[in-house]
Amino acid sequence: MESPGLPVSRLPKATKGLITQSAYEYWLNDMYLNYREPIPVNSNPGMVFPPRKFTTILDVARFTSRLIDAALDHKEILDRRALPVERATSR
Repeated sequence: MESPGLPVSRLPKATKGLITQSAYEYWLNDMYLNYREPIPVNSNPGMVFPPRKFTTILDVARFTSRLIDAALDHKEILDRRALPVERATSR
């Protein structure tokens, strides 16, 4: 079975120190920059909260109501397109 890439033995000797950089650039381009399909982002928003111990069902209801209220406030900001764009400080 033949590999789709060049054998390492055929790489020029000049790239000896650059092989890591070349692999990085290949990975970056192939997996991120040249890929035009939607990429799902798998995250669990519940993981940002510290563990809590509720003593009563009323405590659970209070916490849940505050969480839903905050989520709806955030949704209103998103619907108005009023969320400021975050930019990296280096750009």
